[in-house]
Amino acid sequence: MNALKTRLRASARNVYTRLQACLPAARAREAAVMAQRATVMPVLDALSRRADLGPENPPLYERVLIDGMWDNPNYWTRYAFTRAGLGLWRGTETGLLGRFNRKRVQDSFNRFGINDVVDFPGERGSISRCRATARTLLKNVRTPDDIMQLELPEDFPAEIFYDGLLTRQRRGTANPDDPMLVDYLAETLANIDAARRIIDQGRFDLVLLSHALNYDFSALAWCAMRSSIPVVILYGDFGSVRFIRIEKPGDIFYYVNSPTRQEIESAPAATRAERRAAGKTYLDQRLSGDSNDVGAIFAFRDRAGSIDREGIASRFGWDPEAPIVCVYGTNWFDFPHSVEMTNFRDFQDWIEATLVVAHETPEINWLFKAHPCDDWYPSSRGPTLADLVTAKPANNIAVVPKDWNGLELMRAINAGITYFGTVGIELPSIGTPVMVADSGWYGSNGFVLQPGDRDDYLSALRTRWWEDTDGEVIAENAREFAGWYFAGPDWHGDYLFPDDSDQEAIYADLPAFLERFAPQVDRETRLIRDWIGSGHRFYQVYKMAHAADDVGTKEHESAEGARR
Repeated sequence: MNALKTRLRASARNVYTRLQACLPAARAREAAVMAQRATVMPVLDALSRRADLGPENPPLYERVLIDGMWDNPNYWTRYAFTRAGLGLWRGTETGLLGRFNRKRVQDSFNRFGINDVVDFPGERGSISRCRATARTLLKNVRTPDDIMQLELPEDFPAEIFYDGLLTRQRRGTANPDDPMLVDYLAETLANIDAARRIIDQGRFDLVLLSHALNYDFSALAWCAMRSSIPVVILYGDFGSVRFIRIEKPGDIFYYVNSPTRQEIESAPAATRAERRAAGKTYLDQRLSGDSNDVGAIFAFRDRAGSIDREGIASRFGWDPEAPIVCVYGTNWFDFPHSVEMTNFRDFQDWIEATLVVAHETPEINWLFKAHPCDDWYPSSRGPTLADLVTAKPANNIAVVPKDWNGLELMRAINAGITYFGTVGIELPSIGTPVMVADSGWYGSNGFVLQPGDRDDYLSALRTRWWEDTDGEVIAENAREFAGWYFAGPDWHGDYLFPDDSDQEAIYADLPAFLERFAPQVDRETRLIRDWIGSGHRFYQVYKMAHAADDVGTKEHESAEGARR
């Protein structure tokens, strides 16, 4: 009965949304958006058909599936770059429609000359046909850990279903008693089935996606990968293009463009010095609140409350000479397994285990800080980080007030703890030690302590692990890593995209942006082709490793070689 009520409420919301779209003001806004897109899309189409690549550079892929399930100006721009670099317009392109913005996306495909379109919701059909199978799979599920052990079709990872479940439940730990659990699993099964049929029928040799998260995008990525079809995620962040290649199962659990320690250390000494300088410049800008990504804005620009060590001690009645360790939380349901997570089931599991140690170590003062983007994402329906901390009060444990400035807090503490948040780069860059709960995407790069497995981490928490850290060494290593990860090569200059979260507003300045940075755009499209031929997983890392190269002039591998 509860599941039926939830479905009826969702249906009512959908009807209300459709009615709202019929109001005169909404129709006028939509007409303005479509008019703006009608101006910009031909510009992107022309850019994507660059003739100067020449017939000597034929398309590396003949049949390509192009994601239209996520509609964003920056995404279409990244697609145009890829289309130009790989000459995809000379082959057969198939567009993919999703649930949202269907009219807008169909219009975009039309303006790109993409006439072959697949309707993902139509292929998926009603999820009701999968409910019986879902009930069978869930019959022995009693705990969150049971959900993680589900065996799904196509060997689809249960971790992906678990992460999608967290986003729908808006919780830190999945609720196995949710009346909608059967529907959520049925949705996953239907998406897997639709993805398999789309991949099989299309006979694609390349799949371009905007994301590899959630049930629909990840199902397509997974089924393509299992059919040995390369998948490229046309991702962007920090104002730059950050494509990701998925070719084997583990790739889908590593969603971050990060260099390995070997890649960093193999660079020439002069290059390494440049990376450290660039990383420092970027981090200084980020910590001062001047960068344009959402997390930095919430953490450093929008939080102006002044604080220092003495103020913290006075506020909570702590001895100012006692060490202060700050645990930096992560948004509960922001796809925790999108970066390899092995030591804990989810972020709430990690915080709960860490809190146990905090209670057992009264000689250390503990601060717990919620993730700054919690104010941007939908609100949590389960216990928050603050709820967990305050449920069992202790004199040495406190929650960081929301208005405290992130940089001032960093300067006031002895050490920080994170799972694998960007604070694990920011804190070491000013010489403050950090311990991470898992290897994540930077744990082996020489600026954080990563103890090992779950037990090793919890044991290290009980010690003064930070006291033997060389602040200068971790600062240099963190800045060098940041130079690879956050910064761009010298030829970028001011060539930085607005954040994807700006959405439709991006269209207004996009043609002028592309014209202003035409040389950089030309170089980007050629470098994308080089990257595809290289076989490297991460475009940002490849770009930084070849920052000084004359791109577009070297020998390219054959189409067969590029598909390896």
